[in-house]
Amino acid sequence: MFVTAHSPRLKLATALVYLGGGVASSYASSLLGIGRSTVIKHVVDTCAAIVHVWQRKIQLPVGDELAELFRMAEAHVPPFPGAALFMDGTYEPWRAPRANELEYTCHYGYTSVQVQLVVDRTRRIRDVYSGWPGSTHDARVWRNSPLFEAVSSGKWPPKDERFRTEVEGFRIFPSIVADAAYPASPIVRVPFKGAKSDSSSF
Repeated sequence: MFVTAHSPRLKLATALVYLGGGVASSYASSLLGIGRSTVIKHVVDTCAAIVHVWQRKIQLPVGDELAELFRMAEAHVPPFPGAALFMDGTYEPWRAPRANELEYTCHYGYTSVQVQLVVDRTRRIRDVYSGWPGSTHDARVWRNSPLFEAVSSGKWPPKDERFRTEVEGFRIFPSIVADAAYPASPIVRVPFKGAKSDSSSF
């Protein structure tokens, strides 16, 4: 017998079963004892709630917050002075359409979507960009991301003297550290190709 009143916990469970398991709505309906249309509604409601929280909680640092991260970066000058954020790509397993399976297959051999993650020195997530097929190169994902647009247009980092310093005569700004898959720029710092670094210094 189907119930009509559902708690937020059940809505979240429905979304996890449907999205996390990559199952059909009929399976989730049978497993949870709710109608198929209710499954879809719960998934939509849960995703909307996540996006709402995401937009409030996952933001690039500015103002005093960025100033503190920049100060922390100055205390850890080698090997990247001014390093306030750290960026890399990862893969979220995904059941790809058969017609596009190769496009979604990452270099680890499974189908996925690309996820570009940016964190700060406290390991707090600051930016997420996802949706590109798993075979897409990190650099292409970066060039199409809103963060790339913000950096390229000068919207981030903010133009504030608190976020400027000098190291050995060079002007240093808050920067994003990434691996060699990303193109280098004044804001995005990457190691030399083939260089080995000690990750314990971050």
